[in-house]
Amino acid sequence: MENKSSLANSFKWSALSEIAVKVITPVLNAVLARILLPADYAPLTTIMMLISFCEVFVESGFRKYLIQHKFEDETEENQSFHVAFWTTLTISVLIWILILFFCKPISTFLGNSEIWCAVAISGLILPLYAMTGVFDASIHKRLAFKKVFIIRVITALIPLIITIPLAMIGLKYWSLVIGNIASVFAQMVISKHQSGYRIKFFYSVKLLRRMFSDTVWTLMDGIAVWLTAWVDSLIITQYMTEYYLGLYKNSLNTVNSLYAMITASVFPVLFVGLTKCQNDKKKFVSLFVSTQQMLAMLLIPLGVGVFLYRDLAVDILFGEQWREAADVVGITAFTLAVRAVYVSIFSDAYRAKGAYRIPFVLQVVDVCFLIPICVVSAKNGFWCLVYARSFARLALIVPELFVMKKYLQIDVKTLLQNQWPIWISTAVMAVMCLILQTVNKTVMWDIISIVLACLVYASMLLLIPSTRQNVKKMFRKR
Repeated sequence: MENKSSLANSFKWSALSEIAVKVITPVLNAVLARILLPADYAPLTTIMMLISFCEVFVESGFRKYLIQHKFEDETEENQSFHVAFWTTLTISVLIWILILFFCKPISTFLGNSEIWCAVAISGLILPLYAMTGVFDASIHKRLAFKKVFIIRVITALIPLIITIPLAMIGLKYWSLVIGNIASVFAQMVISKHQSGYRIKFFYSVKLLRRMFSDTVWTLMDGIAVWLTAWVDSLIITQYMTEYYLGLYKNSLNTVNSLYAMITASVFPVLFVGLTKCQNDKKKFVSLFVSTQQMLAMLLIPLGVGVFLYRDLAVDILFGEQWREAADVVGITAFTLAVRAVYVSIFSDAYRAKGAYRIPFVLQVVDVCFLIPICVVSAKNGFWCLVYARSFARLALIVPELFVMKKYLQIDVKTLLQNQWPIWISTAVMAVMCLILQTVNKTVMWDIISIVLACLVYASMLLLIPSTRQNVKKMFRKR
């Protein structure tokens, strides 16, 4: 009972933190989007492409290992945290030194030789990230998501006091770079305070070897994930202008930010919950299936809704100067929602079981499929790339379901049958939206029609007996 209560409380605080952040972040982004142009976002996108790649090596899978692994006693756990801390910090400093020495050729390779100074300074994020990862693992392992709430909210407010003022005085992309560094620094300081982790000078090569045997698969998976996330942006830098890079990546980041209100509330808590019942098949399957069902109920209609009201979404989030981003936001929103429900959620389930190789192999399959699609489609123009990349996200669904059935022993047929009411209810909602959109074209009417469509969707779910029972079970469990 105590474990269930802790998990329910964690879901609550995780959800509250993401809701708070996702209320703050779109408002701040909407202000920035009215000050900066799409081309101003391109340098930050280029820099973060490099930094996020380096972060894969800095983190090296230690964070998930520290959360997932069941240590023999508290001493071994503390020693493992110290080894992870000093290893990741050392790697991060070495990589930053390399970036400082080679910042000019690196920026040229990334397609913008003028941002070498910003590339060098942004390398500071790496040691900050290294320290934050260990502090964050300490907080998550104890299911202390109330502390995560505090960290997330304070960090989200950084653009209000740094990025926006700098953008207003004309610093353009530098305002984003400085704001990004300040945000990571604030996260590191607050995470250190909230975790209560005490840094000690301890190191053990023996412990490192033991940890690395598991984390190496997470490291390789991280490289494959990076390729999946950034290969489209990398190709845009080679074939298109900065305008399209900024337009594309800021649209994608905004959609990801919207979905993170849900996924970032669910995935971290789900991973911790699954690790705690990894040896109890019944509890493991029950927790995974019910969580995936809840995720489908929220994300599928949200993805369809954003697609249908993509023009309204862009007007609210970015302003009229970003109107061309509407189709990027729309198709990305739909495909990302489906991928989150039928692909992304499975990775943490495999890792919770200690099966680190499976996510890596599946991610490699995804990358091998994605790269040629992006290269070929980019040669036919920006919009061809946008749509090809979007639908390529769905290619991994069938392999994921097949592997899930074999390794997690979850019946695919039952899983999908439980979700057909969600798709039917979403289809009815979509038809309702299309009809209502023909009545009037004003913003106020769009908002009214969205509210009506949500009521129709909720009513449809509650009218179907099986779905109604699932909803009741979810609320009882939480």
